[in-house]
Amino acid sequence: MADKNALQDKEEDNMSSFRRFEDIDAWKKARELTKSIYRETKTPTFTDTWLKDQILRCLVSITGCVAEGFEKGGTEFQHYLTVSKCSCGEVKCLLYMALDQGYLSQEAVERLIKQAEDAARCIGGLAYYLKNNPSGYNAKRRFNSDGQNGNAQGYYQQNNRNNSARNPEPVLQNTESDDLDF
Repeated sequence: MADKNALQDKEEDNMSSFRRFEDIDAWKKARELTKSIYRETKTPTFTDTWLKDQILRCLVSITGCVAEGFEKGGTEFQHYLTVSKCSCGEVKCLLYMALDQGYLSQEAVERLIKQAEDAARCIGGLAYYLKNNPSGYNAKRRFNSDGQNGNAQGYYQQNNRNNSARNPEPVLQNTESDDLDF
């Protein structure tokens, strides 16, 4: 029994901290979204350079704000996560525009929008956790000091485990509303 508890504690410690922005699940999801959209917009049929450039600027905002906010820490981290989440919404809007103009297929847009929604939920969940758990609030300083404090990653991953039985694809669901008020 003691071995089982020790193993569970070790697993939770690994999930509960991030020392670099590259360790944050929200950033990883945003990075995957960025790679997917870059692949889809590299086609010769995507001729609207303004629309393409705007989509790519939003992608830079999504990943960049998670990284920059993490480096700043404190309440600024929450602010940057909110900006990042909002950019996910803008990407969705622009993907619909690309679909309407015939630059992307319906299947591609549906897949990319699902990825954008997953990234937004993950980013929103992290922001919600930081807002409601002041002890894990200053992620950069707190998590870099010993890597064992706080559990923002664990909050996201635990919700995924709890929802996986009901939802075939685990996602973090905002427990309050999508409007994060900082």
